[in-house]
Amino acid sequence: MIGVSQTVMSAHFPRVPGARVGRRSSARLRLRIPAELVLIGGNLRCLLDDFSATGARVTMPRQVARGEDALLRCGPLECFGRVVWVRDVNCGLLFDELQDKSAVLVMRELGDHIAEVQREEDRLAAGNGFPADIAGRADRAAVPDQNGSLNPAGMPAAI
Repeated sequence: MIGVSQTVMSAHFPRVPGARVGRRSSARLRLRIPAELVLIGGNLRCLLDDFSATGARVTMPRQVARGEDALLRCGPLECFGRVVWVRDVNCGLLFDELQDKSAVLVMRELGDHIAEVQREEDRLAAGNGFPADIAGRADRAAVPDQNGSLNPAGMPAAI
């Protein structure tokens, strides 16, 4: 935010003692994992792009209002905060309370687990020659007829 002093920003968003607003004061963890943002107007499924002890960046299906209070839910964590910036369908959250090291580690383990599951799904799908989202359907798409020939499910056997 060019031209806005740290003091002015802190006056508008006095949330985490000692936290820098606009730039993270702690290391961010890049994740890109499913999460939920709970707002006064309803719940939004979102992607948690990155996470740190002081805040997070999320991608949502629609814009939210800057200054709106929010609850970020992801895995076992629930973090209260406020939307401090919005760009298109991305927003930055500043948490009300500093998240401890164990919360950051939980998020890292969750992100690693989700990434490993996705890699395994991709690996299995690559063996079938199908994208991961349709590989399971491809395995069920053919059933043997009376002669043992494979036909698409629900299609009559050739005469």
